[in-house]
Amino acid sequence: MRTLSGRAWLTLLALSVLVLAAGACAQLDRTRPAGSPPGFALVAGIRNPTQAAEKTLRLELRSEHLNFRDVTCIENGRHYHGLPIIRCNVNFGDPHVEAYCSVILAGRLVTNYQNPSIPCGPDPAGSKPLLFPTSA
Repeated sequence: MRTLSGRAWLTLLALSVLVLAAGACAQLDRTRPAGSPPGFALVAGIRNPTQAAEKTLRLELRSEHLNFRDVTCIENGRHYHGLPIIRCNVNFGDPHVEAYCSVILAGRLVTNYQNPSIPCGPDPAGSKPLLFPTSA
């Protein structure tokens, strides 16, 4: 009985890793059926789009087993193909806050991570705090 040489073992190991990686990719593709729209289905029963985006993003992040402390969303006045962009700041623990810019499309919340063409640059909204109330 012959034993495998070092080079043969490396080749066998490389092929095994490729087969495992292909299987993992195939499993990821099965999580979203072919032809289904990107994004996450909106939480039903919420009429306010900003609140719907916030609750939906919370569910999506939990489904991905991400640990976060808070999600806060606002409409920032920007648009993507005529749809208002809702910017959500996700606090993953001090000092890590990540911006998720999203649009609601066909009853789904689509973020800039699912569609990188959704712009999510710096946003000055709320950057000028009002320290003292204006006098009337």
